Amino acid sequence: MHLQLKEKMKQQLNNDEYLTSITRKSFDAADKNGNGVIDIKELKACMIDIAQGMGSTVPEDESARNEFFHLDKDKNNTVDFNEFKQFVKKNMIILLFWIY
Repeated sequence: MHLQLKEKMKQQLNNDEYLTSITRKSFDAADKNGNGVIDIKELKACMIDIAQGMGSTVPEDESARNEFFHLDKDKNNTVDFNEFKQFVKKNMIILLFWIY
């Protein structure tokens, strides 16, 4: 079972259309005010949702800030869709390795 799930996730990571689709859903859910970008508070709320969904510990403020500044490649204090797509991909990779 785990092997099948792991293989499916590998295929999804390599399918840009699929990755874009799930990123869009996640981005729209995280963009609470609907302004087309994610601010640091919205990213932290998203990280909390992910952690709780995985049964993991809730990220500290510092962890959320570090992730935000890492994702904000153009340093405009927001995370746009393409920057967020890297966040989704990174978390899928982490989950992939978490499944044995």
